[in-house]
Amino acid sequence: MQQDSVRDELIRSLFATYGQRLRCFVAGRTKDWSAAEDVVQEVMVRAWRHADTLDARGCLWAWLTTVTRNILIDQARTRKVKLWEACEEDEARYDSQVPDHADSLVDHVVLSELVDMLEPDLRAVVREVYFADRTTADGDEVPSQRGRCGTSALS
Repeated sequence: MQQDSVRDELIRSLFATYGQRLRCFVAGRTKDWSAAEDVVQEVMVRAWRHADTLDARGCLWAWLTTVTRNILIDQARTRKVKLWEACEEDEARYDSQVPDHADSLVDHVVLSELVDMLEPDLRAVVREVYFADRTTADGDEVPSQRGRCGTSALS
């Protein structure tokens, strides 16, 4: 208990001496006074945990600012990871909700160009079956210039 009261007194002294200066240090980097309060509290908790070695250190301000910077870096990394995870979740949700028609459009354009190189009879059948989304039975009804109808023109 004696140890805890010494630690508590050290933290009160640190807070009285460096609290406002530390809040300004953090707020200058975060632009958020509420976040600055949270960071200063975390710094004081860490100082309380290391109270045994703190008064042996020469420069308390240097130790406090180093711990503060480390906390700010940790928070920034955490935000970055959470943001990345949120973006991945949003992208996955978006991809599952909205189909990407780019691949089918490219396929359509490439096939259309290839079909244009076919003989007119074959071209008519392929256009009916593939592009008009008809069955091969429907394709049999397509007239041919060579006297063969529909899908029989393909053989």
